[in-house]
Amino acid sequence: MRKLDLSTDFEIIFRASYVHILLAETYEITPEGVEKMWQATIEACQKYNCNKVLSEGNIHARKLKAWDAYSSGSQGSEIPALRHACLFYNYQPDDMSEFFKTVSANRGTSVEFFRSKPEALRWLGVEEND
Repeated sequence: MRKLDLSTDFEIIFRASYVHILLAETYEITPEGVEKMWQATIEACQKYNCNKVLSEGNIHARKLKAWDAYSSGSQGSEIPALRHACLFYNYQPDDMSEFFKTVSANRGTSVEFFRSKPEALRWLGVEEND
């Protein structure tokens, strides 16, 4: 079996009422990739005056330590009252995910993990057609 070439690439699209982050087909969570994504997300939210974000895709690997999750959870606080729905189809949230959510919440950011797009959009308070 050929080894999968993993990526930290993503695309950001503004959908009228939320910022939509589409992950590369072979997405891997890394400290560098998370930093790059947060910077782009912060810029998009400022540009569109938006505080609702949907990250969507498959997670093929995660290479984060607790410090990285702490740092990531802190970065979202640069977007006032951020609501961040993480729609990861093949991802099972674990203790590191809960730690990320807690750090985020302590800084005024709401984060939740989903496997259903309608449920994620409902939680964000947006419509699919936005």
